Amino acid sequence: MKKTSLLSIFLFFAFTNVFANGVIIDKSKTNSYVRLTNSTIHANVENQVAIVTTSQTFLNTIKDSLKVRYAFPLPEGASAIKLRFKLQGKWYFASFSATPQDTSQGGGGGGGGATDAKLSAYLGLNPLYYTIDSALRFDSAITVELTYVELLKYKFGNVFYNYPNNYSTLQTALINSIEFKFNLISSRNIINASLNSHIATQFLVTTNAALIKYNAIETTLTNNFAVSYSLDLTQLGISSLSTYTPDSVQKDSYGRGFFALVAEPNPTATTVINKVFTLIVDKSGSMSVENRMTNAKEAAKYIVNNLNLGDKFNIISFESTVTSFRPRHVNYTNNSRDSSLLFINNFSANGGTNISGAFDAAVPQFSTADTSTANIII
Repeated sequence: MKKTSLLSIFLFFAFTNVFANGVIIDKSKTNSYVRLTNSTIHANVENQVAIVTTSQTFLNTIKDSLKVRYAFPLPEGASAIKLRFKLQGKWYFASFSATPQDTSQGGGGGGGGATDAKLSAYLGLNPLYYTIDSALRFDSAITVELTYVELLKYKFGNVFYNYPNNYSTLQTALINSIEFKFNLISSRNIINASLNSHIATQFLVTTNAALIKYNAIETTLTNNFAVSYSLDLTQLGISSLSTYTPDSVQKDSYGRGFFALVAEPNPTATTVINKVFTLIVDKSGSMSVENRMTNAKEAAKYIVNNLNLGDKFNIISFESTVTSFRPRHVNYTNNSRDSSLLFINNFSANGGTNISGAFDAAVPQFSTADTSTANIII
């Protein structure tokens, strides 16, 4: 038997939401926020994966012993990996857990009370909330630093980074300073890069790296930070977007941060290679959150509907147990397509997460595949 080449592709989807600087909320009064005085945004990007560290300093001009909450409009496709705050010269670190967060906004907002419509609109669909346990003294400052990971938008060689920076709905007063730094390292050649929203104070682009900076003092925050860069379209193929985050609190069992793999075919290619294809779908209980199961089913149906005659395919779903559409790969026909769509429509989210069992079922099914086909697991 010929040597089998098997490509496993893990897909995760990122959706950009309106997000910006964090806000410190006065818990005792609706529509009351602690004054923002300084802001820094540092985005370190490796290929398409950004690790963003955003830090803001706030000054209490409201009253003594103020009880506050921190909120940040996190992008829907992003994961927070670190949060700390500095109060009276000392840093305090937040812990992350799987328990639902307290989404009350203060002043009776949230938790069944009246909500702050202006704040809700600012925070968007995926806010992060954190209660500061220590009281904030009058005329004293607090600095909050948040780090999160985000997969940037990409289309035909163009990558887009967006950090909406319009704080004017929450504060009209000037801030003392703002610093924005975008640092890019790319395995593919960078054709061009630009800061589309501001006049950069420092700008440097080389073949595989870019550095963009912007600084201002005594200013208002009204313009979004928007960066775009273009990559060489002759350097397509498979690229690994793995990144090690040594200070991450969300490590895998090997102590690393996260991994993504992008497979991008040449758009000018005319030869279509027959595929031996397996789609693995997670339908565990965690998929019941928001629209995950609906999105997974729609993506699965899209893929099935776009296979070609000559392809072979199978679908494996998993929760606590593993279920295979067919015992082995079947030829793609109108009948097998329609049967598989019915199989997908019956997915529902429940049970555990037996992903290893899904791969135990999927990989042996490729024993008859060879290098004349594209052998793919998604």
